[in-house]
Amino acid sequence: MERMRRFIIVLVIAVVALAGCGTFDAVVSDAFGAAMARPGEALLGRMMAGWTDAMAFQMAYLQVFLLGGYGAGLEEFAEGEGVTWEVVSGDDGDSARFIAERALLRRNPDGTMWWYLAYRSEDNGQEVELEYEARLDADYRALEIYFRDPETGDIHHRVLDQVELVDDDDDDWDDLEYDDDHVVWDEEVGELRRERVRVTVGAGTFDADYLVYEFTDDETGERAEYRWWITDQIPGELVLYEWEGTETGMVRGELMEVRRDYRTRFGAY
Repeated sequence: MERMRRFIIVLVIAVVALAGCGTFDAVVSDAFGAAMARPGEALLGRMMAGWTDAMAFQMAYLQVFLLGGYGAGLEEFAEGEGVTWEVVSGDDGDSARFIAERALLRRNPDGTMWWYLAYRSEDNGQEVELEYEARLDADYRALEIYFRDPETGDIHHRVLDQVELVDDDDDDWDDLEYDDDHVVWDEEVGELRRERVRVTVGAGTFDADYLVYEFTDDETGERAEYRWWITDQIPGELVLYEWEGTETGMVRGELMEVRRDYRTRFGAY
């Protein structure tokens, strides 16, 4: 990806708790939008009852690949490198937790890449897991996926149609209120840097740059703040992030493990 395309994406943080251990059609979710304006359990439950595998993948992609709204640092992954995260959200006494795992499996001669993405949560004591091996283009758009059916364990393959992933005429997607007004470009990162700190997370202790991004929603007046701790010591740069709104709750993600031994599990290449 060209340097001008390396950016911190602040447009979507949707914390999804997957329920049920059946097929994707059984998925029921909670969500917070970029402004975390309202709980989305009823909305996503209604939506995902009829979702295709491609649409379910897109939700997993948002949870796992764009962790913390931080889109810079993806170029720093070497083949076989991957990270595991624990993400916790809370709102009015309720909380949700999931594990996100992403790894670069292979860079192809044509500029595309194979990535491994996994999402794990619990529902009534039972582990729910979604796993994908996805081929992405140079702009990190998914072209095809291999995935494990959570009910049967069978491996399936799908070539993705970009139109299928996001239908502009689908009112349900509009209801999610994705917001692209808050995007920080790579060259602006320096303006967010507050100080150099030492931070300890599950994966270890790191010397990191502490970044803070504050914004106010023009429509609701709600103030929110993103906090990132980044370092060039690990693939993806991000080791810790927090999101907090004045009225709607918080999200905290912590790097738990770094590995350098990832290989294809589903025979994608």
